[in-house]
Amino acid sequence: MKQVIIIPSVLFCGLLMGFIIKRSNGQVQSTQPLCKFEGTYILQPAAPGIPFGLDMAIPLDARNERVAIIHDLANYDATLGGLFPSAIRLTTGQGEGIRTGPRTFNYTIHFWALDGNNRRVALIISNGTKFFNERDCNSYEVPSGTLSVFDPTQDADNDGYPDPDQQPQYCLPLICKAKRISAITPCVLPGSL
Repeated sequence: MKQVIIIPSVLFCGLLMGFIIKRSNGQVQSTQPLCKFEGTYILQPAAPGIPFGLDMAIPLDARNERVAIIHDLANYDATLGGLFPSAIRLTTGQGEGIRTGPRTFNYTIHFWALDGNNRRVALIISNGTKFFNERDCNSYEVPSGTLSVFDPTQDADNDGYPDPDQQPQYCLPLICKAKRISAITPCVLPGSL
């Protein structure tokens, strides 16, 4: 009985949003145009002091169902608010996004906090869903992502990733918005025509 109530309500919500998603052979099909998550995006600070960042998404298949993500933060506090005082920098984040709808991608990005000797002092995993703007496919937001923070001792096999049985030491909220960076006309050098 409970499934009969839940399934129609999910279908009704999908109809209200103007599309229905079906999975056929593992691919998303929709009546709404698909946003492609490829290219370069600049993360916009939500408030003063919030870090800038860059995302680059590289398609891993022709339909843009999966993308590789390269993530750089410009002014992020490597100590994570003093949780890891010996951290001086964060590595470039790397991960993957997987399409979950015509305008949504679930993502996971991995990076480390390093000390002055390039030793890992924290393993950090960013997870969430990127929701592309309904009016165009050139901006997205992550309204409720998380940063899972692990101690390097939680990586007993030393593969750079927390062991499967480990729980994060800290779970921090992550909210961001981003817009696509387009090619622009180069500046004019003095004395050039």
